[in-house]
Amino acid sequence: MQIRDYRPQDLLELANLFYETVHQVNSRDYTPAQLDAWADGTPPLEAWNQSFLAHHTLVVEKNGRLLGFGDMDSSGYLDRLYIHKDYQGKGIASWICQRLEWACPAALFTVHASITAKPFFERRGYQVAAAQCVQRNGVSLTNYKMSRKKPSSPPENLEVPLRQMGILPKELASIWLEYTKGQFCLMVKTIYGETQAVWSTNPWFQQMADYFWKRSEPQVSPWPLYQRSAPQ
Repeated sequence: MQIRDYRPQDLLELANLFYETVHQVNSRDYTPAQLDAWADGTPPLEAWNQSFLAHHTLVVEKNGRLLGFGDMDSSGYLDRLYIHKDYQGKGIASWICQRLEWACPAALFTVHASITAKPFFERRGYQVAAAQCVQRNGVSLTNYKMSRKKPSSPPENLEVPLRQMGILPKELASIWLEYTKGQFCLMVKTIYGETQAVWSTNPWFQQMADYFWKRSEPQVSPWPLYQRSAPQ
């Protein structure tokens, strides 16, 4: 699995992924009429391609198959974020968001989140600014304008999440990011050789990831984030 920049040849596959995601994942929160208005199967492909190229657009790919995509403009507006129905809840959306946020120069990130996506963004630290009723092809849909401030600097340390895991900072040996068991997780190893996994669904995952937010995302797993220096 890798994350990479969008290419125009991805367009048709992303359009199909968008349609299937809306009609199968969002169906628990929207009516069939709303889903058809949202994704009618005929997106404006040329306009999409131009916006993908104008924005910072990332796709996640595995064995030549696209599993998800997201795009953010330079103002910090997250325009689209869609993950294949078979790969929901595996940390891919977090991976894309983290990468887009780290690269964006804006101080504030915004998104118009669906009812379905709202809990995901709340876990990422986004707050609701307003509930909205938008019109798509004459049909009303509810979404939420949400925002999150970009950290001005990484947290001073990892003491709080480490202590929640029963680890003292002085006992930390290494941290690395893995894609395992179909999810992203942070692996934390102590000087005693004990290892704990912090899954992407854990509330501490985001804080620990933010600690390293100035660093670039991995292309492969595992990816080392921290290694205790050898004693002099």
